[in-house]
Amino acid sequence: MDIFIRLFTDIHGLILDMVNTAGLWSYALLFVVIFCETGLVVTPFLPGDSLIFAAAAVAAQCDAVIVVAGFTAADEGEFADSSAMLGEVFVPLFPPRPEEFGVPGDGQAVSVAGMASDGMGGDRESLALRPVDERIILAVAAANPHTVVAVVAAGTVMMEAWRTAVAGVLMLWYAGMEGGHALADVLLGAVNPSGRLPFSIPTSEDHLPFFDRNATAITYDRWHGQRLLDRLGVPAAYPFGFGLSYGDVVVEHVTVERTGEEEITARVTVTSSGDRDAQHVVQLYAVLQDGDRAGERALVGFAVADMPAGGRVTVDVPGSLRPVSRWDGAERRLVVPSGTLMVEAASCWGDPACRTATLTLS
Repeated sequence: MDIFIRLFTDIHGLILDMVNTAGLWSYALLFVVIFCETGLVVTPFLPGDSLIFAAAAVAAQCDAVIVVAGFTAADEGEFADSSAMLGEVFVPLFPPRPEEFGVPGDGQAVSVAGMASDGMGGDRESLALRPVDERIILAVAAANPHTVVAVVAAGTVMMEAWRTAVAGVLMLWYAGMEGGHALADVLLGAVNPSGRLPFSIPTSEDHLPFFDRNATAITYDRWHGQRLLDRLGVPAAYPFGFGLSYGDVVVEHVTVERTGEEEITARVTVTSSGDRDAQHVVQLYAVLQDGDRAGERALVGFAVADMPAGGRVTVDVPGSLRPVSRWDGAERRLVVPSGTLMVEAASCWGDPACRTATLTLS
């Protein structure tokens, strides 16, 4: 076990430290985990496009495969056009340049927010993994059905090309120096995962807001993320608030009361059918039944329930009515509308297994 965790730590640290190589090879890091009678063997690869078939061949001989793929800070750093830094607006703001560096515009590279003048980072034109990364995942998954993908990213990653081909997907985020330990603990069952997505992952980039990397101004209104998917009438690959644990936790019952001008409290009972302790995030969504925004859902609160294996827990979940309030120009403040409010106690946005209660607002 110690060897396994140490290898996870070393390998995960390697992918976080990779530098951009102008697309000459993939950031994806494949390592094959083999459980056998003689011990545990972890075989790492740094695959380029030419090694996809070799990776699949090795994967076919293994009991389990983990593919770590994603991005680095060079991909997701805030994009800036460094040539703009040489404009007449910015140059007077710079401190005096040492004489040995010459003057701006004489061929010297300008660094902007940690990036050289090649303008890497941020505002990617696609939210998918690199094509070679997706080919590696598909090839390995075809060779071994026990393939898990750990995604290193800070936000939404399109997964439609491969998500149904693998046995599991983990959002690893940018996990830092302890990320290897965390990944090993989750995969080996030492820790029951309890994270929930703070965004939705669509099935198509066509379901995202219009995007122009070079736009100087754009208006999205409130139609983005999960709310845009609802407006389009299309399901998410993984909805807002989605997340799985080892074992099922379901909402059994909910009651709700108004406890202040903008506050509500829901009492929610949840039950676990799993054989291990877990933490479950109980999420409250409010849906107005009247007015021009009737039927629109909004997250109004959440709380963590500590679930014993096979147990039942009741938790009080505080909620805010501000997400369903409207701006009153005359009073210059948000006002809670009158009417009927349906409150959902759920495990994610649009959870078909949610339990509901109604509240009359006045």
